[in-house]
Amino acid sequence: WCEEKLSGQPDVYFPKLNTNTTNTPQQDFILLSQMNHSIFDYGTFGYWTAALAGGITMVATNYSKKKHQSEAAIVRWSPKNWIKVDIQQLLKTNQSINQA
Repeated sequence: WCEEKLSGQPDVYFPKLNTNTTNTPQQDFILLSQMNHSIFDYGTFGYWTAALAGGITMVATNYSKKKHQSEAAIVRWSPKNWIKVDIQQLLKTNQSINQA
């Protein structure tokens, strides 16, 4: 979806490590950890690639009634350069805009 919708935008790249095969998880990890910025949802794979990449990381919070363990930890502690995006608040704002 991202490649379809965002291709051709300035500063948006979709790198491929090896065009003949699917990237291995190790290749994906290395690639993601080299990015300038990250968008993180949950899980240790994404957490560590975002943490190693540095830069600004946007992380979703409040996306489920039951908190995922990694979300609970990130809400309590996250690096200074991580921006928490409250999904429920974002949805409420979007509904207000659509009703106006």
